[in-house]
Amino acid sequence: MADQGAQDRNLPASERKLKKAREDGQVPRSRDLGHFAAVAAGIALLAAMAPTATGWMTRLLQSGLRFDAGTLNGTASMSERLAELGVQFAWAMLPIGAVMVLAALASSLTVGGWNFTLKAIEPKFSKLNPLTGLPRMLSADRLVDTVRSCVLALVIGLVGAFYLSQNVFQFTSTLTLPLPTALAQAGNDVLYG
Repeated sequence: MADQGAQDRNLPASERKLKKAREDGQVPRSRDLGHFAAVAAGIALLAAMAPTATGWMTRLLQSGLRFDAGTLNGTASMSERLAELGVQFAWAMLPIGAVMVLAALASSLTVGGWNFTLKAIEPKFSKLNPLTGLPRMLSADRLVDTVRSCVLALVIGLVGAFYLSQNVFQFTSTLTLPLPTALAQAGNDVLYG
C-alpha cells in the first residue's frame, strides 16, 4: 500500500491535478531567474545610459554643492534643498527600478505563464502555528537553501574583495581628479572594471 503512494508521486501529474494546482496559484516559478533578469536588465540599462547618467549626475552634484549665504543662515532651507535633490534623484532612479521590475515579471511569466488567483494570497493560519512551522523551518530543504545562499554570498563577496584589492589605487586616484572627470572615470570603472 505504501509503495503505491510512492509510485504515484513519481508519475507525471494528471491534467486535473495540474488545473487544480493552477487554480490554487501553484505554478512553476524561479526566484533565481527573476533575480538574474532584474540585475541583468539594470546593468544593461546603466551601460546604455552611462554617458547621459554621468552628465545628469554631474549637474545634480554641482547644483547640490552650489548655494548662497542665505542657505547657511538656517537649517530649514538646507533640509528643503536636500528634499528637492532627493526627489530629483528618485525621479532619475525610477526608470531603472521600473525596468528591473518589468524584467523580473517578464521572466516569471515566461516560466509559469499568467495566472491570476486570489487563493494564493489568502491567509493560511495553519502556517502561523509555531509548532508546525518550526520543523518546516529546520527541514533539510531549508538548510540546503541557507547553505546555498551563504556560499553564493561568500563567492560574490570574495570576487568583490579581489576586484577591490586589485583596483584600490585606481579608485583612490579618482579623488584627485576634477569633478566631471572623476564622475566619468568612476562610471567607467564601475561599468568596465
